[in-house]
Amino acid sequence: MRRAISELANIPDNRLFEEVAEGIPLIVKNAISLDEAVQILHQKKQFCVSYIVRGFAEEEAAKVLILTDLIRCPQIQEWKMKTASRICGHVSKRIYATSCSDFRIASFRELCALVERESCTYYLDGPNSVDWVFPNSITEEREQALYVDYVQILPKHQVIASGKFRLLRHPVCGRRMKRPIVLTMPF
Repeated sequence: MRRAISELANIPDNRLFEEVAEGIPLIVKNAISLDEAVQILHQKKQFCVSYIVRGFAEEEAAKVLILTDLIRCPQIQEWKMKTASRICGHVSKRIYATSCSDFRIASFRELCALVERESCTYYLDGPNSVDWVFPNSITEEREQALYVDYVQILPKHQVIASGKFRLLRHPVCGRRMKRPIVLTMPF
């Protein structure tokens, strides 16, 4: 068995509507099941795991919005393929989920700015706005929650970071930090 989600972009509209109508209730049921697991994990004080599973639940729920966009998509094959491919991408699903949960978005322009900002693989920052390269915040947050990693928090100060909620001590001032500030080398 192989994933065939991209095939939805190639089928006639009437069959697409039938497939999506059958699939959406299954997606919703799965998202609700994951969310119920989050509640149980949270009650058992498994906060890091509940955070990770909540992300999976939100990504699953976002697939409903992506399928809705696929149905609304103009009859341009390239657009339909691109929309269908978003179902497989974690960043795409997180952007859809964020667009629903970020109540600061009050206009279409703000929504477009969110999508543009979060779609970038990397972004630049620093005093000159080009001094440091940072990874996509959605990818970084997801990976920090899932994986133990060796990160640089200041030049010549690396630490092992484990999970989203691990408290670290700043190597210079000694204060506790909720998560490392991941810096890359300046240009």
